[in-house]
Amino acid sequence: MPQHTSAIQLAADLEAAAELAAAQAAAEAEEARIEQTLSTSVAAADLANVTEAEPIPVDPIPEYLAAFDETLAENRLLTPAEQSSKYFAGLMPTENSDDARAVESRRQLFERFLDRARDAVEAQDTQAATTWIDEAELLGVNETAVAEARSILTERLIEMESLKRVPASALERLEYTPPAYPMRAVTRNIEG
Repeated sequence: MPQHTSAIQLAADLEAAAELAAAQAAAEAEEARIEQTLSTSVAAADLANVTEAEPIPVDPIPEYLAAFDETLAENRLLTPAEQSSKYFAGLMPTENSDDARAVESRRQLFERFLDRARDAVEAQDTQAATTWIDEAELLGVNETAVAEARSILTERLIEMESLKRVPASALERLEYTPPAYPMRAVTRNIEG
């Protein structure tokens, strides 16, 4: 090897450049390996998230419908609050308001409420009749039927009120005519 200073310097520069190029190549290779590892990990995590985050949707309406049918058969229309026909009928429309099963369950409950209202009217239990009619109205199934039920209840209330006896203390005197005593009773001072 020549002993020329420029040549020595040039050889040192070439050696340093080669070492730098080798270091850069190694760094790039390491960076590529890390990227590959990360992308594989991210893909695996994404796959795991997709599997966990997107379960197969389950239709809850059959479960609610079964509970509704059971409570309806047992005449648990309003109570207990979270185990009644009203509760389960209310859950179904929140899931899918257009579902025919949900609409039919509300219609069945509506009919039961109006049947109970009719029974209460016949039993002269106006408070219970009002409650049943109000519950039927909340379902919003048939406004005309609710109006008819209220009309029947009003007629029944009027009829019941007209049959009540009015106590004498509730009467108001409109005109007073003094009694005409026979003369003989007046002269003898007889009253009554």
